[in-house]
Amino acid sequence: MNQNRPSANFIVIISLSLFVSTPATSQSSLAEYEACFRGSFGGTARILVCSSVVADASQAPEIRGEALRLRGLAYSLDGEHDLAIRDLTEAIRLSPESYKPVVARGFAYFRANSADLGASDLRRALPMVPPGPDREQLIRFLETLNN
Repeated sequence: MNQNRPSANFIVIISLSLFVSTPATSQSSLAEYEACFRGSFGGTARILVCSSVVADASQAPEIRGEALRLRGLAYSLDGEHDLAIRDLTEAIRLSPESYKPVVARGFAYFRANSADLGASDLRRALPMVPPGPDREQLIRFLETLNN
């Protein structure tokens, strides 16, 4: 095992802990919105309900971007890394000012054994992360890559 590569469990814990806030509700049904953004489940169930929000063209781009980010995280945790990276790339396009999909895609690349792409995304995101615990955690993670 490569000494410079963080463990998969560490990557999952960091990627999930960095994103806890969600956007305001738009025109999707409240039940779909709640299930996608605030549901306490993952995997296939989250993928299905977030897909409904993503497909709703009446949603603001940042809402659809957040649904794509959450669906991408669910895909990544299910081992569907190509689908995760696809969703997270689209989330970045829809919400270019948000660091969260960039960080999420970075960790998806790590889980897909593309550490160079993952590290590139995390370094790209770092200036966008506001001061606080999330930023400090990301800095510590990036430091592990340099050791």
